[in-house]
Amino acid sequence: TVLGFLQNLRKLATGRNKENEVEVSNPKIECLKEILLDIPADKKIIIWHNFHNEIEDIAKAIAGRSFDLLNGEMNEKQKIKAIHDFKNKDLDVLIATQPVGGVGLNFTEAEVNIYFSNSFNLIDRLQSMARSHRIGQEKQVTIYDLTLKGTIDERIMSSLERKEDFFTQVVEASKKNKEEVLNYV
Repeated sequence: TVLGFLQNLRKLATGRNKENEVEVSNPKIECLKEILLDIPADKKIIIWHNFHNEIEDIAKAIAGRSFDLLNGEMNEKQKIKAIHDFKNKDLDVLIATQPVGGVGLNFTEAEVNIYFSNSFNLIDRLQSMARSHRIGQEKQVTIYDLTLKGTIDERIMSSLERKEDFFTQVVEASKKNKEEVLNYV
């Protein structure tokens, strides 16, 4: 199917596709390592990923920093512990999926968000970004997107940008219509 083909392209863009025993050089991991070198050790980081098979490479890239996972394969007790440890300075890095870590949580401790891989889902993206941009956030939050030129990554980012532009237009139009209705009443 087309969707399966796109999923496989996305996995290959992250450097791994274990289902087919294909492993290729991963420029995203090299880029992640460079970014991490520039981030002071006392800053909390969330690395957002989409595929389970990315975790091993990400974990190797963050060598020397303490981390935990937050994803759908964890039970509720494991998730609560990972969140608690990240919030209470026991962990430097949280490697999370957007659907699990991106909804309803408050991560104002995180000063850096790195999107190792994105999905086409704008709501998941906006929700995950909003986890660090919450009431109580007193620090500047830096966001990195690891997007490889000439890959499906560019299409995903372009799609997300178009969706966000459309969403903004709808919101602005609804505000205008509301003002017109209120002026009429």
